[in-house]
Amino acid sequence: MKRVKQCTCAAFFMVLSFSVLAHPHSFISLRTEVVADNGQLTGFKMRWTMDEITSSDLLYDAGSAKPGDEVWKKLAAEVMANVLGQHYFSELWHNGQHVKFDNRPDGYGLEPRRTPGGADLYSAAG
Repeated sequence: MKRVKQCTCAAFFMVLSFSVLAHPHSFISLRTEVVADNGQLTGFKMRWTMDEITSSDLLYDAGSAKPGDEVWKKLAAEVMANVLGQHYFSELWHNGQHVKFDNRPDGYGLEPRRTPGGADLYSAAG
């Protein structure tokens, strides 16, 4: 009987531990500008504004680093890796075919804003 109680308790705590696996999600506002050359679509310029929780986390990680410091470049690379994993949070279709964007944009960065809305990630996606 004692063994049954131990197994029941172990199973109960294992079920409780599944809730620990949950994690918060980030919310972003996306602004996209079309880039064209001689009337031909060549890419997009995108700006993601992170929600307050994500922004606070980034600002905390950056500490007192000034914009352009190495820590901001590292944080931008981490955020961009997530953005790339989600295909820039965007889809483009042409003639019924899904268009894949370049893997890494030519220029991107993370711009701190200590105002409501927090931090922006900006990028040029081809």
